[in-house]
Amino acid sequence: KHGKLLSVPPSFDSVPIEEIVENEEQFDEVVSGSSSFVKLLGDTGFERPSFVLVTVHKRQGIKYALPRYGLSFSQTYNAIQIRSEDYKGYVVIPNQQLSGTLPGFKTFLLLSNAEGEQIVIVPCGEVLQSGEIKKQDHWNENLAIHVFHVHPRFCNLQSSTTLGRLHLACLYASTACLVP
Repeated sequence: KHGKLLSVPPSFDSVPIEEIVENEEQFDEVVSGSSSFVKLLGDTGFERPSFVLVTVHKRQGIKYALPRYGLSFSQTYNAIQIRSEDYKGYVVIPNQQLSGTLPGFKTFLLLSNAEGEQIVIVPCGEVLQSGEIKKQDHWNENLAIHVFHVHPRFCNLQSSTTLGRLHLACLYASTACLVP
């Protein structure tokens, strides 16, 4: 009847479909993901565009879900910035460039906050000699991430976990960088 695909939370599983259709304005509508953010995710190799769930809410704006990573982002209709829902206060930087570290590495997502602090989200996985990260390519895989802080003065990446530091050492070695 309506031709819309709605994102209905699991808490509404027992609600009759007629009632959901009557109250469709309270649900997000699933749309085709062809935005610049979805393209950026594909270009960096962070996530395949077909695995990104894009929904639109009439009042709240656009939501981007990366279900394999458990990450979500949002963008209001009048804003240019894409906000992280998981890292409060951080927004996606349009120019995804790591200055002074990991040359040639591109499988990451760079975020910044109002104070100028930056974090880098990197998928977990086998680090290839080319500097790329080999990830599972199935839509139903749960993928883990490492979050690195960018040192404000030296621009090197820092991790607060041992596993993150080991992953970072592999990244530095694969891109022929000296390990800081």
